[in-house]
Amino acid sequence: MVESAKREQLQKLMAAIAAGDRMAPFKLRMAFDTELKAAVRRAGVEVGRALPSDEVEAVATDFCTWLISHAAAWRPDGALPWRWAWAHLTTQVRKNQGYWPLAAADPRDHDIEETTVAAGIDDAEILHTFAKASGTHARLARVRQVLEATSGPTDVALLLEYAEQSEAGDPSPSHTISPRYELSPDAVRKRVQRARDRARQHIDGHPEHADLADLPIFGGRMVRRRKRAA
Repeated sequence: MVESAKREQLQKLMAAIAAGDRMAPFKLRMAFDTELKAAVRRAGVEVGRALPSDEVEAVATDFCTWLISHAAAWRPDGALPWRWAWAHLTTQVRKNQGYWPLAAADPRDHDIEETTVAAGIDDAEILHTFAKASGTHARLARVRQVLEATSGPTDVALLLEYAEQSEAGDPSPSHTISPRYELSPDAVRKRVQRARDRARQHIDGHPEHADLADLPIFGGRMVRRRKRAA
């Protein structure tokens, strides 16, 4: 997640790119180097490739150049640019297959990837990260119990990524994550709603989990809005 000060900087740079400032893409490339390279590595893992450092650098730079003709379509209140253009990133990484045929991933990249790449690489990675975090956090462990009791692994991963995008300020997380799951945005919303409904029904029948009902992952804020509207 990008902190508020950097988010503001990002919005200004994207606006400058959209306005035709030819230096802005390179400023963005330097200012968001870590985030861009982490996104490229995520794209590599999604398409089944361990990218060498030179390819990561090249794709990150190419992405900023690509923004010159596409930044105007980005919404400041939406997903981060590299999430918004996720389909483009993964396509570029696929196209690069064979251009670095003898290159191996730089072993130094492993630690960088572990610390900078957020959950959202694939279902297994999302669930592994969630399981690891819940192992040291009692309340999160109970959230995991509820999710695993009511949904399969894919729906759990979908719900976790949807909640992450929502908390990051994405006004339309279903559009952001739908390409990765090969679902329409409407299908994503329906699966998330069904998973949340199952989880809340489970919570209703288990008083020891009552304090979890209002958590955002279970649609807690939406539930409150519906009650106020009623």
